Amino acid sequence: MVEDKQFLEDIPGVGRVTAKRLRDAGILSIKHLSLYTIDELVDIIGMDPIRLSSILSYARKIIGFQVNNASSYMKYRSSLPRITTGVNGLDRILQGGLEARAI
Repeated sequence: MVEDKQFLEDIPGVGRVTAKRLRDAGILSIKHLSLYTIDELVDIIGMDPIRLSSILSYARKIIGFQVNNASSYMKYRSSLPRITTGVNGLDRILQGGLEARAI
């Protein structure tokens, strides 16, 4: 995980000018930068998409950001433990009860 003491300039390809553009757009940290898509960044700061792709992938690598697809998220959600309500009909509607993390 990234420490708070890392700066945008720590990313290869991000110099003073690029860091200023990002900060002026409200992107103040590597973690915040990693939440954007390339298209959003192109719209916000108007840089070359290929260069932004490199910057964004490095930022995500630093903080361990992973993009999950819907099927892997569905597997994760189905593996969560469920707590029964005690009412069979309601448990069927809730697909086995309430998710333990939902309470």
